[in-house]
Amino acid sequence: MKAHAKLALGTVQLGLRYGIRERDYKPPSPEEAAAILATAAACGLNFLDTAFEYAESEQVIGSLRPPHWQPRIITKTPKFREGGLFLKTGRWLQKAYELSCADLRVETCHALMVHNPENLLQPGGHYLIEALQALKQSGKVGKIGVSVYDRHQVVEVSQVFPFEIIQLPLSLADQRLLRDGTLRELRSRGVEIHVRSAFLQGALLLEADEVPPGMEGLNPALAELKRRSAEAGVSVIHALLGFTLDLSEVDAVVVGVNQAAQLEELGRFSQRPLPKNFDRSPLPVSDESLLNPGTWKRRINI
Repeated sequence: MKAHAKLALGTVQLGLRYGIRERDYKPPSPEEAAAILATAAACGLNFLDTAFEYAESEQVIGSLRPPHWQPRIITKTPKFREGGLFLKTGRWLQKAYELSCADLRVETCHALMVHNPENLLQPGGHYLIEALQALKQSGKVGKIGVSVYDRHQVVEVSQVFPFEIIQLPLSLADQRLLRDGTLRELRSRGVEIHVRSAFLQGALLLEADEVPPGMEGLNPALAELKRRSAEAGVSVIHALLGFTLDLSEVDAVVVGVNQAAQLEELGRFSQRPLPKNFDRSPLPVSDESLLNPGTWKRRINI
């Protein structure tokens, strides 16, 4: 079974508890991790997303990735401390990337992204940019870029860093970067666009009685999502995945799983376009802070 060419495997779950239900899941066993990577290979996934700070994720990938599967690997830098950065910080970025490649058992990666965009805007952020550009010029990495959370960061980072690839949040509930023209603008500049949070870290897959106290503001969106999906004759997970895969501006949609069976299911859904009459307008979320998982720990005990 071949999945949609844009489907990408995110691997944070291979090293860390993650998402709205992180307390319910621990990183998979080596056997299950091997099965997840084997399924990704069988589905022909073109992209694999990881990061230096995903605990043992890169080591798991390096030791268990099927040798015949050669996806484009995207990794990310460490998140550097607040305050001023220095020349040695740029050198540490380069060393961390070398360690990532060693753990992944590859010579080069398709891309290296700055994990925290605010690092580029700090005093001394230019040391990181210079280090990234040196890696690019030496042929040690294919593309250099950044992971962002909102349009403000896109605008601010664009003023100091000519990035070639970007990862950003986008879902049926959170279409701000689509509606405000950010995706179209990035595409016009030739930037490779990777989307994360298609399921809002699992929050959009919750049943009404599973929504934690403090996040009830998602209930209208969940009810509307169920209504639209039923009306179109598709599952909720198919609706959410299909929406992002259908966007012409998007090059990859990063999805994370805890089990190989989940990836098999996503691979099947990715092959089926959404019905043309499916309502793609933004789901009703009145409190935009709910769309930022960084706020969740202040709301609920996860």
